[in-house]
Amino acid sequence: MLPLPFIAVLLLVLLAPLSALHAADVYPRYFDLQGNALEANEAAKTYRERPNMAVYLPAPAMSTGTALVVFPGGGYGGHDTPHHVEANASYFVPKGIAVIGVRYRVAQPGTEVTATTVTNALADAQQAVRLVRSRAAEWHLDPKRIGVLGYSAGSHLALTLTCHFDEGDANSADPILRQSCRPDFLVVLCPWPRKDQVADFHFGPLAPPTFLATAKDDKVAPSEFAIGIAESLRKAAVPVDLHLYPAGGHMAFHFDQVTEASHWPEVFLPWLASQQANIPSSK
Repeated sequence: MLPLPFIAVLLLVLLAPLSALHAADVYPRYFDLQGNALEANEAAKTYRERPNMAVYLPAPAMSTGTALVVFPGGGYGGHDTPHHVEANASYFVPKGIAVIGVRYRVAQPGTEVTATTVTNALADAQQAVRLVRSRAAEWHLDPKRIGVLGYSAGSHLALTLTCHFDEGDANSADPILRQSCRPDFLVVLCPWPRKDQVADFHFGPLAPPTFLATAKDDKVAPSEFAIGIAESLRKAAVPVDLHLYPAGGHMAFHFDQVTEASHWPEVFLPWLASQQANIPSSK
């Protein structure tokens, strides 16, 4: 006879709505940044030379049209995909929000992160946003609701993108390059300054609305940097929602941490809804 706890769990699974069970692809689809499909092992092995993305989509009937293009952290030497991409996919895709994790180019093992490393990553970030927007209809997304989420070095990259976006080349023969690489909103968690100062980021009035959060005890990404970035964005007349959490360090925003900051989506989602309420849907 089966134990009662096992029976209870089994009943919960069997009685769960089918829409919840099929809310997301069990496995993501992988593409290089030209839009060519890749196998998972190929994507994992070749990203340093051939940057790529993992695409997690809600079922079409559940899609809100919103996408989070995630730039994971890793100090520009790697990518913390489990915490920054896979965990976010598990959380947001059942809520109808697509998650696209970008493996941008990083420094080769044993080599120093240089300005060229960041320049290459920026080119990949721009291309990734263009690619997602070019696939909006196919992936049941709204091209006006493509946001960027960055952690640590990924936040540095997201802020750099916010200073270097364009509306695309309308005359290009490439449908991807015709797309804008401007995020419609920005989520910046535990922003790492690398070697930069706040003054090195030149935000214009067209920079996207920004949700910014940091922990006061973060020794890797000092909260003073996040506070300065928020003030710089405000001076550019960009809407900013800044959240300073008391504790948790640099990993405070990981879902597996027992911190107030690990519940950041509960604050972020109402903010996002308020921002998107004023944007007519393209769907």
